[in-house]
Amino acid sequence: SEVLPGQGRNQIPEELSARRRQEVLDELDKAGPAIAALVDDDEPRVRRLASLVLGQVRVEGRISSAAWLRLSKRPDVEDQLAVARGLQVYVNRGGQLRRDYRALVAAGASHLDRITGDTIAIMPVMAATLRSEYAEVVEEGLKAVAGLLVAFSEVQTLDPTNAASVRFRQRLPATMEAMSQIGLDLQRLLQSDVPSVQIGAALAVEELERLCDGREDPRTGQPRGRFLRSDLAPEGQQAARSLRQGIANAEPVLGKVLLSSDDPVQLSVLNTLEIHGPQSREVQEAVVTALGDRNVFVRWAAARVLGRVASDAVTPSMVHGLARLVGDPDIDVQLVACHVLEDMAAHALEAIPALVEASASEERTLQLAAVSALRAITAQHGERAKAAVPGFLAALDSTDFRVRRLAPEGLAQIGPAAREAVPALRRALSDSSIEVRQAAAQAMLRILGH
Repeated sequence: SEVLPGQGRNQIPEELSARRRQEVLDELDKAGPAIAALVDDDEPRVRRLASLVLGQVRVEGRISSAAWLRLSKRPDVEDQLAVARGLQVYVNRGGQLRRDYRALVAAGASHLDRITGDTIAIMPVMAATLRSEYAEVVEEGLKAVAGLLVAFSEVQTLDPTNAASVRFRQRLPATMEAMSQIGLDLQRLLQSDVPSVQIGAALAVEELERLCDGREDPRTGQPRGRFLRSDLAPEGQQAARSLRQGIANAEPVLGKVLLSSDDPVQLSVLNTLEIHGPQSREVQEAVVTALGDRNVFVRWAAARVLGRVASDAVTPSMVHGLARLVGDPDIDVQLVACHVLEDMAAHALEAIPALVEASASEERTLQLAAVSALRAITAQHGERAKAAVPGFLAALDSTDFRVRRLAPEGLAQIGPAAREAVPALRRALSDSSIEVRQAAAQAMLRILGH
């Protein structure tokens, strides 16, 4: 009565003391094989409760996996739901596998081989839930997949010199390889007609990408992805490739989902694309389309994704879409658009009119971002960026000395073609900031040809 779930949940009551809770768990562990046998019981309520409790107890992975697989083959949706929810218990906090991973992180557990073996053993069960004919079963199975990926993330804190850590790295490729089929299932489910399934698949893919994020963490100098850290090489590198195999070719699917889905799915897809950067032209154009979405968060996320596009892949449609966002009603969208255009300066001549307008804004952060982007463009294009002069003239009247300092630098880069700015630069020679005065003097020398 203290352990069996109520309302479909497996939860030892919080009012039990920590010591009593551990005693209950220890007793349940002893009963693991018997509970696994109850998964085949003729009484529906018994076998479904047994499936949930099975995720809590310590029993060999192949035994629990076999029991869950048999239950997943029953045609009743409630039986299949019991399997998916049992998996959730198994991989989430308090469940058997999650407890094992936490022990590994904390102390380098000696039962490492069993942990990795159990992880591999449950992959066919997870795959079975993702292929169910019932959408609610698939949705619950996706939650279990996400929970497993979070459990993997805890390995980030392993001491690389620990003997268990070394052994874990050796076993990691096999574990990841077993997950590659899950990646293929996620790619398929991204195209589901059921919004809740789409959302679940997108969130799982996002977590998967997070584990394999190759971008450098500025705080550590290491890749952000937990399985690309140098202390996991070379086994970890191979493991990451195995883990991503299932979604390596998913970009066309992501682009299609981005254009046809509800906001939560779009946001999750965009987060995924920001992590690894949109590679195909098809997906890049889908992101450009998302710049015009009615949802402010989608517009903001889409602009950030374009910031991950390689310089030689920037297109006029990207620049045009970002230039529109410089005039967006939301200040955060405006700012990210300015920052991305600054990064795209070599291709952003067409964005100058929008940035000039923003450079006259009374919002200081927007004015600074717009003038900074204009300066980056003039550095790339020189006299060809003459249309930026009105923006710099407006910036010279700013109350923010940082904006006033950037303006002469941009005008100097334009050179003699910015001669109309000389009167304003003469006034700037009396600015209260010595940095502005120096920049104004240098700009005049450059413009006047001295």
